[in-house]
Amino acid sequence: MICGLVVFLALVCGPFPAAAQSAASPLANVKNWGYQLQGADPATIAASPYDVVVIDFSRDGNIWQPFSPSDIARMKVKPDGSRRILLSYFSIGEAETYRFYWQKRWSWMGWGGWRWFWQLFGDRFVPAWLGPENAEWKGNYGVRYWQPGWQAILIDAPDSYLKRIVSAGFDGAYLDKIDEFADMARENSNARGEMIALVTRLAKAGRDLSPGFVIVPQNGEELLRDAGYRAIIDGIGKEDFLFGDPKDKVRNAPDLIAKNARDLALLRAVSAAVDVPVVASGGAGTPEDMVAALAEGNADAVLAASIFHRGIHSIASVKQAIAAAGVPVRIVEGVA
Repeated sequence: MICGLVVFLALVCGPFPAAAQSAASPLANVKNWGYQLQGADPATIAASPYDVVVIDFSRDGNIWQPFSPSDIARMKVKPDGSRRILLSYFSIGEAETYRFYWQKRWSWMGWGGWRWFWQLFGDRFVPAWLGPENAEWKGNYGVRYWQPGWQAILIDAPDSYLKRIVSAGFDGAYLDKIDEFADMARENSNARGEMIALVTRLAKAGRDLSPGFVIVPQNGEELLRDAGYRAIIDGIGKEDFLFGDPKDKVRNAPDLIAKNARDLALLRAVSAAVDVPVVASGGAGTPEDMVAALAEGNADAVLAASIFHRGIHSIASVKQAIAAAGVPVRIVEGVA
């Protein structure tokens, strides 16, 4: 079983632009997802049942250990021979020190006490787009994502991040740190609009390079209020809906759950017009947590990895708990 970071995942298809409204959503028939960013093994992924899998664009997150074309092709086929959608993780709101674009001097020249000095030299030593380090994730730095220098790394350069993902053969990108606009609003009053513009640029560039390129942002669900944003994305991932925001396996505070429920209502309102499912997962540690996601969160399905992978609970026990709560569930004889 694929094991990795587990998220609350809402599959939602926004209204497509008029020229493409007749086309089916690439996620319309997706029933389950796998998500693994570290140690992804092509053979394991190929043997998994998932309709969509999210992995990093290379084995090491850098350019030194790329997946081979045969690896990518293998991971795009499910055991029954049907097609799987393979998405590459793609952080667009933070820079990561282990990526191909990172220059080591940025780590120490960007240190807060002396940053002002190096910035006297313009972009020569510390790029203008580089923001402060994420206190919770060392080695990750916020970025001023509207800056041309950062967008060149993501989209415009001959060896841009996006072009590497497309040339590797991925079907699309799973965009992280969309919600960086909330932090950057302190220095850019149009931070929200700038993030929408960036995702739009990236989606159009990806589809120019590879028609049908799938775009799934993670978090930043406030942006769904913008019709243009909904039209450009194919799905959205939402972390820690009922559990896991303060700590894994810990239930979120009622006010946070209420906020997430309002966001979910928006997700469902958007998805209702095209009849796509909402699949929930994230921070759950027991079958009862999954029942809550279905009964309280009104999700259509639930997804988990770690509790099964580690043998904490079985698929059968979770389905029995769901059935006991009066939620319709498909029971398969012989599945442990």
